[in-house]
Amino acid sequence: MPSNSKLTPTRSLPPSSLPTLPRDLFAEILARLDVKTLTLLKSICKPWRALISTPNFIKQHLAHTQSDPLNESLIVHSLSDDYDDVVTVFRIGDIESPVTQALNFPQTFFKMELVGSISGLVCLCDRSLGFMIVVWNPATRECKMVPFPNKERHAEKVFVGFGYDSVGDDFKVVCVFRVTANEICLTRFYVYSCNAECWKEIKVDFPYDMPHMWCVVTVKGNPYWMGFSIENGDETNGKEVCVTFDVRKEVFRFLGLPKCESNSGTSACLANYKDKLADMMFSPGSEVNKLVDVYVLDDRSGVWSKIYTVGPIPLEVQRVLHCFKNGEIVVEDHDAKLFLYDPKSKAVKDLRIDNTKELNKAFCYTESLVTIKKMHHVEEEIPETSRKTRKRFDLFVNICLTVCS
Repeated sequence: MPSNSKLTPTRSLPPSSLPTLPRDLFAEILARLDVKTLTLLKSICKPWRALISTPNFIKQHLAHTQSDPLNESLIVHSLSDDYDDVVTVFRIGDIESPVTQALNFPQTFFKMELVGSISGLVCLCDRSLGFMIVVWNPATRECKMVPFPNKERHAEKVFVGFGYDSVGDDFKVVCVFRVTANEICLTRFYVYSCNAECWKEIKVDFPYDMPHMWCVVTVKGNPYWMGFSIENGDETNGKEVCVTFDVRKEVFRFLGLPKCESNSGTSACLANYKDKLADMMFSPGSEVNKLVDVYVLDDRSGVWSKIYTVGPIPLEVQRVLHCFKNGEIVVEDHDAKLFLYDPKSKAVKDLRIDNTKELNKAFCYTESLVTIKKMHHVEEEIPETSRKTRKRFDLFVNICLTVCS
């Protein structure tokens, strides 16, 4: 080889294969990167794009992301002072500077509702536009419109949930419809399979009513609602229960709630605590206080057990929204502001959402590459990347090309 034919990193050509670095090791390195970087790397060369797009790598990346507690995030839907929908993602490892995601869909949501979040996919619903349902990946900016059952567009009430069947590797949307026919109230149930791309009606005895149309939490892929039993056609004196939908078996289950004393300041919230259903009760007992009792449900026995009490929380808490795996609790005060409370240090952090008028929903969220059939990219305005950031990325790409060539 002539002495003047040197190969420099800046002149490296994209490799047609990965001969030097073992594919498994290279995949392990890539699995540690964030979605934004991986999306950029997919444009470097076809082998990289093929590797990053494989189902196995997507699952590997998701598993690695979920294994790091600092990647645990909370996705919050709120209304601004101008009544615009705002989605904010709080990553526990970067609480001081939360990332705000602006909704930008092909069709505008007039009144958006956050239905659920599983493995990086977020389900949204808009009742004002004929019950439009969308499954959205905020990280990859891909979305899929879910067609609504035509014959149920005139339902009086619709309860929506988002779930995941881990056995069939299938994301599903569940809808409960309340309709009146000949002065008789009827309840009908449909499940949409993202794999099969169709709705299926299921038959079930459902003597309950649910005050909230959207599920309040998702645990192990199953959505949960709060409900009341209907006795002799009257729901006003019904017993409060927890309603869940087993996504894999496609059946509803009804669970009792922890029995404990309450007072005028008591409020309870279902939460996902380390992949277990939790009931977080603020101000438990006969006297008003600022403590939080955390109850966890045993999946097999169906028995609730109080695992610990935290507090007192030095805030005027309206409700408890979430509990991170490290024990930190997210609460909302009476001014619709969010705070993070650390039971160990007793520290309180303000989760700043600017110009917030009202908080609606919050779910666990994990950034991922997960996709489903017929998802398409959402157009967005991308700001110019700073020269410093661009140089760092170019340097990283050149190093990778040099190692793999």
